[in-house]
Formats: sequence, structure tokens, C-alpha cells
Amino acid sequence: MHSAQPEPAMEMKRMFLPEVQDNPQASPYFDLVQSARNSGQEYWQVWHLFAFRAEITAHLARSTHGIMHEPSPLSSGLRELAAAYTSYVNECEFCTTSHVAIAAELLGSEDLVWGTLRVWKVPSSPRKKKPRSAVLPKC
Repeated sequence: MHSAQPEPAMEMKRMFLPEVQDNPQASPYFDLVQSARNSGQEYWQVWHLFAFRAEITAHLARSTHGIMHEPSPLSSGLRELAAAYTSYVNECEFCTTSHVAIAAELLGSEDLVWGTLRVWKVPSSPRKKKPRSAVLPKC
């Protein structure tokens, strides 16, 4: 496991699993995280999960790709809306903004997408925060 990580050029909100985020293993996802950090770019925090146990999460990466991009009875726009909602509820600004932009393009209305997210918003719980979706991975 890599323990010495360069300081990120920009401060991103930490994920719900700091033990995972702080203990990556050598993998393409570790390289992606390091590259994004070193260049000061935002990145998908799910990469931390993939970098933590790349040999185990390879199936999750393929599943996520399949859910979002392979043929489905759900349109690409509705899948992006679901991903935007998951990111919104999990308060991941980067992922929310990314999925909203794609969903808005596919569905033809950014107002529709944001309006849907706000109507469906689950109030924050005073308990310890944890992801509220079992269908899509945490950002």
C-alpha cells in the first residue's frame, strides 16, 4: 500500500470511507488519483475505492460502466438522472455537476434535472452520514 501521498493542489471533500481513501494500492486508479491531485483537477472519488482493492473492485468498475453505458430499457438520460440524484444526496458536488450536465444534455433541460433533484432530495440525517443508495456506487 502507498502511504506517502502528495498534498492535493486543491482541497476536495473527503469520502465517507477515509480508511479506503488513505490506503490505495498500486493500480491504474491510484495513478489516476495521483495525476488528478498533482494537476489540481477534481476527480471521481469512487476511484479511491477502485484503488484500495483493484483486484476486487474491477467487477464494480465493469458493472458501473455496464449500468451507465450498455444497452438498457432505461434511457441514457434517466440513468444519468439517477446518477445525478445519487451524487446529489451524497453531497458530492463534482459528481452531481458532472451527471447533471450529461443528464441535461440528454434530457434537453437543465431546469428539469435540477428541479427533479430538489423535489426528491432526502433530508440529511443527524446520524453519521452514509451513502443512501444501494444501486449506484458512492462518488
